[in-house]
Amino acid sequence: MCWIAFVAVWIAAWLHDRRYAAEVRKREPFPSWLLIVVLAYILTGVIVPRGSWSHLAFRPQPGVQYAGTIVVVLSTAFAIWARIVLGTMWSALAIVKVGHQLRTTGPYSITRHPIYTAILGMSIGSTMAQGGGIWFLAFVTIALAVLTKIHSEEQLLVQTFGDDYRSYQRRVALIIPFVRLPG
Repeated sequence: MCWIAFVAVWIAAWLHDRRYAAEVRKREPFPSWLLIVVLAYILTGVIVPRGSWSHLAFRPQPGVQYAGTIVVVLSTAFAIWARIVLGTMWSALAIVKVGHQLRTTGPYSITRHPIYTAILGMSIGSTMAQGGGIWFLAFVTIALAVLTKIHSEEQLLVQTFGDDYRSYQRRVALIIPFVRLPG
């Protein structure tokens, strides 16, 4: 249900943004993260026979299932909160809109990319609750796509907001809440 709620909120927000969002000023040249997602879909849906990922599956203990479910629910709420705070500045691609504003409050004071944090949390929680298998592959695919996309976004945000964004980078964790990685 959480994944359905997530998709429903994104569709509703996208329809809203189509009408009210500012014009795009600058965008990433090629969304390389999209290539990762397409290749994973081809691998899991076309090349590798259905059920081949079952060797990665495990029967989760009830406590692990409950914990996974809690992680999915909390991560979904975090994603929706971040999407609401980001408002019309959100885009599937790394872009800068006319009048673009840097968001640094709410979930953006916890991680610089709270939507990605939440999506990773949702996929980890789903893997825990469902016992791996295809969910494990989904997590790996999502992690690769997110890390690729973050690189593009970070570059674009530094170019756009300069020292303000560099200061924000020093204060706020990239993707793991409250964990500052070197570099």
